[in-house]
This record gives sequence, structure tokens and C-alpha cells, in this order.
Amino acid sequence: MDKKEIGRKISAIRKEQGMTQKELAEKLHVTDKSVSKWETGTHFPDIAIMEDLATALGISVAELLGLENVSSEELISEITKISLEEKEEIKKALRFRMKLNMVTTIVLATFEVYFFWFLHNNGLQGLEYRVFTIGLLGAIGGLFSNAFITFKEIKEL
Repeated sequence: MDKKEIGRKISAIRKEQGMTQKELAEKLHVTDKSVSKWETGTHFPDIAIMEDLATALGISVAELLGLENVSSEELISEITKISLEEKEEIKKALRFRMKLNMVTTIVLATFEVYFFWFLHNNGLQGLEYRVFTIGLLGAIGGLFSNAFITFKEIKEL
């Protein structure tokens, strides 16, 4: 069972039924972008809507996953495996986002210190400096907060 194979199956059945990605997305209360990601094989459908997806396509979950000839235990095992793989991909994306936020925070904080030093040494501390500094500090705080929240999300997964 492979993401691309399942994606091709979703796409083929959807097209056979004359349904657009947007129509399928509306039935499942997801975005058409999500349906596109499934069909291109970049993501599996969320485990919570797998049954609704199969129903919308008029097939069983086992057929959707290409597991028509396996036992219930094997089906559950495969679905669990998919879920764990998706969880790891989500964690990987979250780790990248957290690292990117932290690096950006460090770069902006370093720039802020240098900027403050430069303006202070040149006697340029007018209103523009204060407004810029407050804005930059707000951005730094926002990025740091986002990195911290992302860290908590990773821990909760």
C-alpha cells in the first residue's frame, strides 16, 4: 500500500463518478487542496475521515487501501501503520518549522542589537527608531512564541 497508489485510486474513482475535487472536498468537509494532496500521493487522508472518504467514493475502506483480501486484523494493522507514518511526517514538518522560527528569531534579535548599537553610537534615537524597535521586538516575540507552541505540539504528538 503506497500513497501514490491510493491517490491514483481516489482520483480515478472520483473522475468515474464525474465528481470534481471541490465536490469531494465539500462532502468530506475538507479543502480541495487536501483532496489534491491525496490524489498526488503527497499525503494520506486523515484516518478520522477514511471511512467517510470511502463512502463518498462508493467503496469500502479495505478497497480504498487496496486490502480487499486481508483479514480485519491485517486491515487494522495497515491503517495503524499509515497513521504512524503520517504522524512522523507531521512531526518532521513541525520540527522544521520550529527550527526555522528559532533561527529567524536569533537573526532578528542579532540585527536588533546591532541596529540599537549603531544608532546609539551615532546619536540617532528618534521616534522612527523607537517605532521600528517596538515592531521588530514584536516580530521577535511572535516568532519565539510560535517556536515554543510548535515545540509543545511536537511533544503532544
